[in-house]
Amino acid sequence: MGQIGVVRDMQDGQEFEPSWEEAHAAFAAAEPAELVRPARKLRVVYQRLNGGWTATSPDLEGFEVTGVSLEEAKARATENLSSFLDPAVEVDEKEVVEIEAIVATDHPLPAYGGVRVDVSVLYELAEAIESGSLPMLIGHDVRRPLSPAILDAHVRERSDGYNEVWIRFTVDANSWERFEGELAAAGAPGGFSFAFTEPIANLPPRANDSVAEVIIEADASHWSDADLLAAAQDLQPVGAVHVGRRYQFAFEPLAIVALTLVLVPIVTGLATNAIYDALKRFLGRERRTIFQFHIERENGRKFDARLETDDPEVLRHAIEAFGRLSHSAPLNEWDERERTWKQFQQSGQVGQPGQSESAAEISAAEVGLPAWIEERGITDRLTGQEQARESLDTLISTVRKALEASPDYRVWHLVLSGFLARAQGFHEGAVAAIDVDNPYAAFTLLRAYAENAASILYVKDHPAELDRFWRDTHRQDVPIGEIINYAMTRFRGFKGIYSELSKYAHPHALSLLASSRVIEGRVVQWSSVPRFKSDHDAIMACVWVVELAEATSHFLGEFATQFRLAERT
Repeated sequence: MGQIGVVRDMQDGQEFEPSWEEAHAAFAAAEPAELVRPARKLRVVYQRLNGGWTATSPDLEGFEVTGVSLEEAKARATENLSSFLDPAVEVDEKEVVEIEAIVATDHPLPAYGGVRVDVSVLYELAEAIESGSLPMLIGHDVRRPLSPAILDAHVRERSDGYNEVWIRFTVDANSWERFEGELAAAGAPGGFSFAFTEPIANLPPRANDSVAEVIIEADASHWSDADLLAAAQDLQPVGAVHVGRRYQFAFEPLAIVALTLVLVPIVTGLATNAIYDALKRFLGRERRTIFQFHIERENGRKFDARLETDDPEVLRHAIEAFGRLSHSAPLNEWDERERTWKQFQQSGQVGQPGQSESAAEISAAEVGLPAWIEERGITDRLTGQEQARESLDTLISTVRKALEASPDYRVWHLVLSGFLARAQGFHEGAVAAIDVDNPYAAFTLLRAYAENAASILYVKDHPAELDRFWRDTHRQDVPIGEIINYAMTRFRGFKGIYSELSKYAHPHALSLLASSRVIEGRVVQWSSVPRFKSDHDAIMACVWVVELAEATSHFLGEFATQFRLAERT
């Protein structure tokens, strides 16, 4: 459909109802109307069939042209289309090749001690391939999807009495040629392959306040069932754990561990430690482990991520940064140099890994915001301030539920209420400081906010110390250094945040130089009126308000659960 725009001369802007003669004269005197068509593309696919070439189009039902050679098929297609296509339509031509392949058999698998899969697994595999629900990967690498058009997939009997999964598909010819060249250069067998998982155990959650459902799978040629079950036990504090033994239809199976977290809120504290303790069991000295993560949040967002490492510290950093995963990216990949998850960008070629691209290169370039901040709905300073104000509701609702669930007012209610009052005070104060452009007040209040969250975590895990938080105001309290050190061991992401906040709260260079700017070469501008050095700093302050509100809400919920359970025993 096109759009025709007509400009009517209304004679100095006055509305009138013209006669037919007046209207006819106006149109005759007007400039010719311009027909503007929206940009369109027409896809044409060329495929070699029966010794010749055939051109079809998924956008034109019934269009089919043949030729002895590719050049003849293209010429005939161009001639055929030019007779009725508007010149504004761009023809997008692509050559595909049809491939037939055997992707799995029920032969004994040498890498797994001669295990033979049941034929039912092959039927399930063929059905999943044909329906498109199972992605086809090059070498089990999630960064290298094949993206074919499946024509057929079924199980058939082999001449040796075994069964096989046979598939037929089309794929971009140029990309496939590059992939085959890669295999030839490597001088090794290759192709695409699949994996399946055999359930071996289901473990119940260790705590009544579990935060997620967990699925842990690891390749059976690299790790034993005992390794898997030990890791699963480490994960029980997070929630119910489903354990699976993973098999790959590959000559040399990769060391892959897959972790799925379903309906998980923020991953902090106990959950972070449990995940790290479980996954570090799979690290080896002689090879790198590939960790594949799939996380489904309570709000419906889903995240996929990949990490390849043999370093326990790299693993720790990646797990602590789960809150920064981007759900808009098909795949997140860990960047240890910048210690953040980055959106993995596909190269656009079949089987070719793409590049990890930082969020600053994708959006919000003016202030350099990473994607995980934008995923929170924070795209600028204004939205950051709105999110910071609204996040207070999470705190209030958490404590309201805790108090409503316990009709009798106990000592722990007193302490819980005090922690909430402090948190609300720091929260509102930090938001007000951000609103008036005062970084010194904002970051100092955020540091106190972080110390308050750490204290909630400390007393929750040390219930015998509850009296020291309320009974005697003259008695020596728990040293803040002890509380902070404990928080760093229980919630390791806390260390980085607290360290940055301390630089602003103390007369550190970062704080002292915030009021000075170098402008126009060697000219230094200084002002005694507080203001953020950049919008980036102001937005990060908003983000920390939101993250501390979420962490505090989570810890207050755990605090209430801990002491309610203690009352019943």
